[in-house]
Amino acid sequence: MIGDVRLAESDKEQPAPQRHPAVERACVDFAVELKSLLAGMLRSKDLAEEAYQRTVVKAMQASFQVREETLRGWLFRIAVNEARLLRREAKRDTDRIQKAVEQGSFEWLKDLLGSCGSAEQSAMREEVIEKVRKCLAQLPPKQQLVIHQRIFIGKAFSEIAGDIDVPLGTVLTWMRRGLEQLRNDAELQDLW
Repeated sequence: MIGDVRLAESDKEQPAPQRHPAVERACVDFAVELKSLLAGMLRSKDLAEEAYQRTVVKAMQASFQVREETLRGWLFRIAVNEARLLRREAKRDTDRIQKAVEQGSFEWLKDLLGSCGSAEQSAMREEVIEKVRKCLAQLPPKQQLVIHQRIFIGKAFSEIAGDIDVPLGTVLTWMRRGLEQLRNDAELQDLW
């Protein structure tokens, strides 16, 4: 018959693999155990939560591959792999940020406070610079970098996030935490 095209059995569109409903249930049932394992491996509640979320996503994406009798071990293996991946990413990020901080200088403080004035003002300015430098040096390198680039270089948060290849929310958190620490620093409170 003209116009009647029949597809061969192999040419038919294959149905998408079905998600294994037991995987969803297992992610919820083993959540406490998975988070405990991840917290022990990563030593950080935030990283453990991120690893757990990644575990759930990966498990759901590959849920059609698992057999129910191996589900628990399979899920924990995904979690361990995600924790290892996060540790490697965190180490790489820390090394990159530390290097950027080490290459920076504190000359921006002098520019910020100005360079003119009497000898007394100059001495006070140097004291302020030294105290701010000391307080900033006590911050984690990630926070130092974000504060420096945002406040003293004037970069946008999204630009900073792109430069150091971390999510925007992470950069905003580092900024907030760094400024909180500076705000609560006793030496800086005495200055103001």
